[in-house]
Amino acid sequence: MDATDVHDVRFCGVRAGTAPLTWGQRWMWEEAAWFAPDHRHLNMPVVLELPDGTQLSSVLAALRTLLERHEPLRTTFPVSATGEPRQDVTEEGLIRVQERRVRPGRGRDATKDVAEQLAGELGRRPFAVDELPCRAGVVTCDGAPLRLVLVVFHVVTDDWDLRNLTAELRRLVAADGHVPEAAGDVRLQPLDQAAREGGPEGRAVGLRSLEHWRTQLVRAPADMLPFRNPAPETPRYKEVTLRSEALTLALYALSRRLRTSQTTVFLAIAAALLGRRADLPTACLTLYCNNRIDPRDEAAAGPFLQDAPMVVDLDGSLAETVRRTWQAALPAYLAGRYDPVRAHSLVEEVQRERGTVADLSCTANVMLGTDGLGADLLARAAHVTRESAEEARSRTRPGWTRTLVTDRPGRRFYLTASNAAGPVLASLRADTTLLSTAELLGFLTDIERVAVEALTDPCTHRIRRGT
Repeated sequence: MDATDVHDVRFCGVRAGTAPLTWGQRWMWEEAAWFAPDHRHLNMPVVLELPDGTQLSSVLAALRTLLERHEPLRTTFPVSATGEPRQDVTEEGLIRVQERRVRPGRGRDATKDVAEQLAGELGRRPFAVDELPCRAGVVTCDGAPLRLVLVVFHVVTDDWDLRNLTAELRRLVAADGHVPEAAGDVRLQPLDQAAREGGPEGRAVGLRSLEHWRTQLVRAPADMLPFRNPAPETPRYKEVTLRSEALTLALYALSRRLRTSQTTVFLAIAAALLGRRADLPTACLTLYCNNRIDPRDEAAAGPFLQDAPMVVDLDGSLAETVRRTWQAALPAYLAGRYDPVRAHSLVEEVQRERGTVADLSCTANVMLGTDGLGADLLARAAHVTRESAEEARSRTRPGWTRTLVTDRPGRRFYLTASNAAGPVLASLRADTTLLSTAELLGFLTDIERVAVEALTDPCTHRIRRGT
């Protein structure tokens, strides 16, 4: 049987402090508070394979230095008597690192499953507001550390920041926890970001973002998902996935022909299918924005993720819808930095003015590029035809299905797509009073179908109503 030891890693950072939540922290906090006390789906796991020759002391030193340099990992969130949270950065403390020792002789391959199991164990318990928002473990075999596990609370990080953090952790392990002098502590930390957002620069950025929100709120449909199923499934929210080589090929080819991004093409198709389903001339999607446009923010610590609405006119061919989507998405992506409390007030104000709700419940988190595609797939995509894409489509099979009792406040439809790890992986989660599990899968296959059909001629292809 595998065995476990525990190592205490003590840290002492440069500073401590308390401040209001940043906008990104507040945006994530709202979801954590909504799901409390069980918000374990906001635990973000990372499993790193360590190179041969790595010493356990180097791994523990790297974790110590990471905690000292990355203030979000030393942050707790005390809540006042009125329910208002704050960020509280502690200067010193410790985390307990589990060492899972694999039986001698089992080798590196055996540690993969053990590391994934350990990540599941560390992520199974939600983080408490008074608990440091990270947990760590290391898997060793024959005395050598081969896998490092880190689980971080989403309120203190986002995908962009987690990639930065992971890359730094790899460098620190290789350097026995030492920081190259050139690196320094130059990154913006959430305490700094809170001050920036509360100052003149932040007020100007927030005002511009909310001006965009107002223009979209007055145009947003009142109900993007008007059809109701007679009885919801149990649990009520279902999520389905689809990994599609055909969609990968078609999106790449269409983006080149239409001289835009794969993300824009995907969003255009999704918006059009939503609009056609509801017989609407426009569709509204709230887009996840990474908000790392300013060079100062690329290495900034903490979460910057927020969303912003995009309303798209749907009349015309796919090529015309793609053009309108690009015109609508660009200002939306630039408007994802705002005080969530003020945004909620603005939504209520505009809805009173128009006398109806503005449906912001359909959300898209789409990140499509070419970095994760291999040379063979890119070569095939460069020469794809409708026929070859249809052949690839015949091999598409649905992936896993998972469930939630509820979803983020106000969200009824959550569409994601990424090709960072190969062919496009699309997922869709929704309230089953609106879309059954079969309809969720049908929507994803409709996106694939439209992309493949449009290869014939995107300038004349019109999207018909889907499933």
